[in-house]
Amino acid sequence: MAESTFKNEPTVEEKKKDEEKFIREVFKCDKCSFQAPYDYYGMKPPFCKSLNLKEDSFIMRDPFTEGRKMVVIGAKCVGCDKNVCKSSVNYII
Repeated sequence: MAESTFKNEPTVEEKKKDEEKFIREVFKCDKCSFQAPYDYYGMKPPFCKSLNLKEDSFIMRDPFTEGRKMVVIGAKCVGCDKNVCKSSVNYII
């Protein structure tokens, strides 16, 4: 099997290392009860090194693509410190 030549595509070894680092936990929005597994909480996900978020966020790898793409699913509300999903970010709890 040929190794990927695209810079954004991880090698087989990188995929294995990434999988070993992360234990999937479940994010639950305190506003709408949306739930989804996440791979990382923070501002600099190691599987997407070119990204620097401005606040800690719940991030999952994009399940619909290969490579190092990701989806931000939510964050902690700065007002009340509750988990809110991306679609609830503009609402007050």
